[in-house]
Amino acid sequence: MVDTDGQEFEGNKWAILPLSDWAEQLGVTTKTVSRLIRHEPIQFTKTMVEGVPATLLRVGKKGKQSPRELANIMATLFKKHTGADKVSRVQWGMLHGLAEEWPEGYQIAIFKHMITPQGWRSFMAALSLYVHVQQEAEGNTSLFKRYYDKPTISVLRRFWQVAADAYKTDMQGKGMKHDPDYDWFIDL
Repeated sequence: MVDTDGQEFEGNKWAILPLSDWAEQLGVTTKTVSRLIRHEPIQFTKTMVEGVPATLLRVGKKGKQSPRELANIMATLFKKHTGADKVSRVQWGMLHGLAEEWPEGYQIAIFKHMITPQGWRSFMAALSLYVHVQQEAEGNTSLFKRYYDKPTISVLRRFWQVAADAYKTDMQGKGMKHDPDYDWFIDL
């Protein structure tokens, strides 16, 4: 199917059908299909096609995670950590933006750290300093200091660079002095 009717999605060619159609073609239940597609070399992802949930399948090696996949992981982490029932579409879009902005390969690590109590406190402290500098040195009066007790997706999205810098600072405090793949790390 990939060869004859495959469609391009996030840099790969996929066979695309609703999960129930896959099950019908194979003569098994949707639960069985879901279990079978989790084994190598089959790769799968899910998305909406014309308003219908679709399961995309291909054979091959796992590629790098797309911002969409990273946003889904971050949404799951956020719900688990905060006890939220769901992540709204707007919040999910913000998570997608974070996945695009933060350094490749570090998005999940930064997010995981930022939603911990220590990471959130570091972020709030860095944000307070950032606002102070913007107000005093830059004359930016549109920003004002505010403290949030719990992780907030909208604040992380707006100040994504501050969050990345707070992550860097915390990691350097733990002894990670330099990582050439993370551009914002500096040698001390």
